[in-house]
Amino acid sequence: MINKIRKISKSIFKEVVEIRRHLHMYPELSFDEKNTAAYIKSILNTWHIPFKDGIAENGIVVVLNGGNKQNETIALRADFDALPIQEENDVKYCSRNKGVMHACGHDAHTASLLGVVRILHLLKSEWQGSVKFIFQPAEEMLPGGAQKMIKEGVLENPKVKEIIGQHVFPDLEVGKVGFFKGKYMASTDEIYINVLGEGGHAALTEQYNSPIISAVELLNTLNISFKEYKDVPCVLAFGFIEGKGSTNIIPNTVSIKGTLRVLDEDFRVKAHQEIQKIV
Repeated sequence: MINKIRKISKSIFKEVVEIRRHLHMYPELSFDEKNTAAYIKSILNTWHIPFKDGIAENGIVVVLNGGNKQNETIALRADFDALPIQEENDVKYCSRNKGVMHACGHDAHTASLLGVVRILHLLKSEWQGSVKFIFQPAEEMLPGGAQKMIKEGVLENPKVKEIIGQHVFPDLEVGKVGFFKGKYMASTDEIYINVLGEGGHAALTEQYNSPIISAVELLNTLNISFKEYKDVPCVLAFGFIEGKGSTNIIPNTVSIKGTLRVLDEDFRVKAHQEIQKIV
């Protein structure tokens, strides 16, 4: 079986690479992946593999049955949305959608899952049970496609006993995969803060209360506070700050966006309280 898998994998390798590059060229943001979903379905149609679509808007599911349909079902899952980032790579398959990029590897995840669908479909008479393939939209958004697909019954009919996902890791040498016992990936919370001040002309200092200064002090305080948790694995980071003023105009509001990532649920609750307290 291993040799057969290797043989098929080698024969479809170039096709899977082309699938990945096409996905990379035409990235779409969360819940807006209509063309991406259409492309995935076109590949499945070419391979004569039936699917169910329209789950969580753009989600797609394939179920393959092996030699014994009464056995249990496992699921394999990949995401296919992209990020709001302008790609600056100099490659022929560079993103053609301005301001959108597959910077998190979801193009590779989806291409890999399609490759596995192809292999197991060709070998379906030689394995038992069922495999459910879940192509998930909106991984980069909370609440995202996973919750919506689950609410719409993606893990039922047939009921999934176990689910396996993968994620690319550029620092790992090609040809190697990584496994870790216990907790490895952290929870992810999105942090949104609006600092409300009173805008005005920069020259009239007595007439405004700058939210920009407050936002800077707030970010600095949060950064220092969470660095004190040296014995707890956690990350509090902010990647967005916006105050729509100008050189001599103080805005009324500053928006801040960030992420909190922890491995301990009790500390997660404490961290939420600490952030709110500091704010």
